[in-house]
Amino acid sequence: MKKEIISYLLHVDMDSFFVSVEQILNPALRGKPVIVGGESHQRGVVACASYEARKYGIRAAMPVAKAKRLCPDVICVPGTWSQYSYYSGKVMHFLQQFTPAVEQVSIDEAYLNLLGTERLWGHPYSVALKIQQGIKNEIGLDATIGLGSNKLIAKIASDIAKPKGIVWILPEYETSFLSHLPIEAIPGIGPKTTQMLNELNIQTVQQFLSIPSHLVKQALGNNALFLYHKAQGIDYSMVRSEHEFPKSMGREITFHNDTEDTYYLTAVLHYLIEELCTRLRNHQIMCHTLTLKLRYSDFLTITKSCQLKYFSDLSVELFPVAKTLFLSAYTRRVKLRLIGISLSQLMPHNYQHSLFPDEHLLKWSRLNHHVDQIRKKYGFTSILNADTLAVPLSFST
Repeated sequence: MKKEIISYLLHVDMDSFFVSVEQILNPALRGKPVIVGGESHQRGVVACASYEARKYGIRAAMPVAKAKRLCPDVICVPGTWSQYSYYSGKVMHFLQQFTPAVEQVSIDEAYLNLLGTERLWGHPYSVALKIQQGIKNEIGLDATIGLGSNKLIAKIASDIAKPKGIVWILPEYETSFLSHLPIEAIPGIGPKTTQMLNELNIQTVQQFLSIPSHLVKQALGNNALFLYHKAQGIDYSMVRSEHEFPKSMGREITFHNDTEDTYYLTAVLHYLIEELCTRLRNHQIMCHTLTLKLRYSDFLTITKSCQLKYFSDLSVELFPVAKTLFLSAYTRRVKLRLIGISLSQLMPHNYQHSLFPDEHLLKWSRLNHHVDQIRKKYGFTSILNADTLAVPLSFST
């Protein structure tokens, strides 16, 4: 009789990542209520809060002004984005020592598939412990790890284990474990769905699953079956290796003060393009489609896209396209509060984007290679284009 092969998946989630990096850079912040996301007098939202700040009810996505009201002594840090990227890279590189099957799903979390690694690294829980201790000892950051037979179970386990914990939900206990959880513990069931189910006197996963599926569909619509499967712990999605690349990458900025200064706006646009092109080259990929996003002070949001003639990772090619989109899109005499760029239709560097490479572009590629090396060593803002100097360094990646 064939023995059933069970995958052991880990979800590694860094604890209060942005704040933890800031505390490495400035140890005086340790043990204090700290938020990343802007200075206290600025508009904006909290990107990350220390656990000391969370005791006051401060949470991610909360307006900075509200966080300051909840905790007047909270320390507001605008964010050192180049360092977050640097430390994220260190963590991902460390994880790849244990298995090539590492899928980074955000700057501070990843899934690992340990199938076939037992002879080399031992018991899955032992691997999780080694990873947690290694990240702490070698990088200086705290991590929480969840183990399960699929990505959904591993994610739920890590949510429960936070902070600094390790939780392994064994396959034979998954059903009983999930049944007692509050319904909002299932990824994909947000506040609105939770409220709707609570009004139907459904508080737990067990109560949710006791309802006939046709009634669930009637209450939740087309998403019902998907959530019903999740509540049962069903997840067939695979861990994608680090060799696969994202479908898109983007960056947007919410201004401290709404602006209609086109010189400043185009400088910000150039800055965003330069930053994203650096990320493309770091991932060894190129893009084929560029999308511009503008949000006016009255919250009207518009997007415009353009497909490039060839795949590219060069700002000298992408910025003129972005600027043309901007000038055609910014038609109202209303100030802007947000500007963003998204790059999509990504392909690996070895994709032949032109039969006859332009010597001019080859020179830019060689120049960018040297610029990228400087930025890797000294940070993104160590070398900038002259026309992006109008952009505040607090916006840096």
